[in-house]
Amino acid sequence: MNDTSAVKEIRPNLYTIGVPLPKTPLKMTNAYLLLGKDRDLLIDTAFNHPMCLEAMQASLAELHVDMARTDIFLTHLHSDHCGLVQRLASPSTRIYVSEADGVVVAQGQNAGFWDAFTSFYHFTGLQKGGHVTEVAQHPGFAYAPEAADNYTHVEDGRVLEVGDFRLRCVLTKGHTRGHLCLYEPSLKILFSGDHILGSITPNITQTGFDHDALGEFLHSLDLVDSLDIDCVLPGHRKAITDSRARTAELRRHHEHRLAETLDIVGDGRVDSVDVARKMQWSLTIRNWDDYPPAQKLFSAGEALAHLHHLAVRGELKSEEEDGIVYYRRADGHVKGLP
Repeated sequence: MNDTSAVKEIRPNLYTIGVPLPKTPLKMTNAYLLLGKDRDLLIDTAFNHPMCLEAMQASLAELHVDMARTDIFLTHLHSDHCGLVQRLASPSTRIYVSEADGVVVAQGQNAGFWDAFTSFYHFTGLQKGGHVTEVAQHPGFAYAPEAADNYTHVEDGRVLEVGDFRLRCVLTKGHTRGHLCLYEPSLKILFSGDHILGSITPNITQTGFDHDALGEFLHSLDLVDSLDIDCVLPGHRKAITDSRARTAELRRHHEHRLAETLDIVGDGRVDSVDVARKMQWSLTIRNWDDYPPAQKLFSAGEALAHLHHLAVRGELKSEEEDGIVYYRRADGHVKGLP
């Protein structure tokens, strides 16, 4: 491996593989390869895109990986983590994923998950404003894996053995309903997917009203804090050496967002787009109307997550008009959704 290689050795039998992501601010997905005696394990892939496939295949060849004796673990359903799975898997590859996310991944672009975005565009106010109207503009749809049924569902607490590694599945809801981290207790390493990221915050999108995405995410931060962790290996950007300091930063970020959301609501009535366009985002583009379609979608989804969480806490109440969900300050009698 030379200095320009996308492959970096973290410790014996553990490597990170940087896979470039086209047309996204994320720039790269971190995949991880664990070498075992009988079988190896690849954690996450990247978009189902020719550039990603070429880069991943080159890195696997550099490491002399035989996919016939390699299994794949998917932290969650987003295509920058699972898109290439069917392109890489051999007939003997076991593909591990949570059941909640696995039923979506298995359907590829045919998933009802994507059908639900038609409603999402409407009830957030995106469609009303003419901002985003087609699922095809979502990169997760464009670069989704092929439909297949060769997935092995794993639950919270399941232990996967790869050589000397003992990897415990940790259910960390929030970023998705079935997001899983992998924890190696003897090495004190957490493969965090998109649950904990370093220089960026995981996107928390509320796609429906049957759960509290932000509340689940905050609870999952508490779960991770209960683990003895020396190193977090995330799905994007650099490794994190102080897990609890980073989870504390993420909590403060969302408390600030919640306060910001309440300020934006004020004494009026708002939809998710009203809030998203006034939130302070870490983007070089300052004008909401100039945001790319995918960024508008992520921003509206995150604004909704904070609005809905405040409704669950009883600080806001929601009301629906013409299919759009609006929020206003609570009157002390209505909590959560009607």
